[in-house]
Amino acid sequence: VRMQRFLSDAAHELRTPLTVIKGYSELLGSRKIVAKEDQEKAFARVDHEVKRMESLINDLLLTAELNEATHLDFELYDISSALHTHLKDFEILSPNRTIESKVEPALQIKASSDHIDRMIQNIFSNIRRHTPSSAPVLVELKSKGKEIHLRIEDGGPGLPEDAYNKASY
Repeated sequence: VRMQRFLSDAAHELRTPLTVIKGYSELLGSRKIVAKEDQEKAFARVDHEVKRMESLINDLLLTAELNEATHLDFELYDISSALHTHLKDFEILSPNRTIESKVEPALQIKASSDHIDRMIQNIFSNIRRHTPSSAPVLVELKSKGKEIHLRIEDGGPGLPEDAYNKASY
């Protein structure tokens, strides 16, 4: 039942941008949008929805990969070093953003490096895409007993309230 609901939600989430793309494509193809400025806005809207679909599809592929993985390649992984690398990329791509980082050196975990790297990249990508460039970011990695805590916060507006009430899968 959970998988069926998940697939239904995923199909709905993909159908929405597809409908927008189809509508603008038809308008542009029939030359009903005449003004150059309006055409540029339509193309920008289509481009935005294509990027949204790409993101949704990547999330679906990752979910399918994780659900089907019977054996993940876990290794001793220097999460401090990896986080520093991703943070440097993020700083370069977000030159106007205030970024505070508190990363303890040489923290290691046993994990799938590919999946952890993808998770960190997705977090930073989402911050760049969905928050104002002036929103500050805090990145914190610390050990606490046998646990390692990773915290990445942004000062953006957050998700709409109804996003927090969705059922978990």
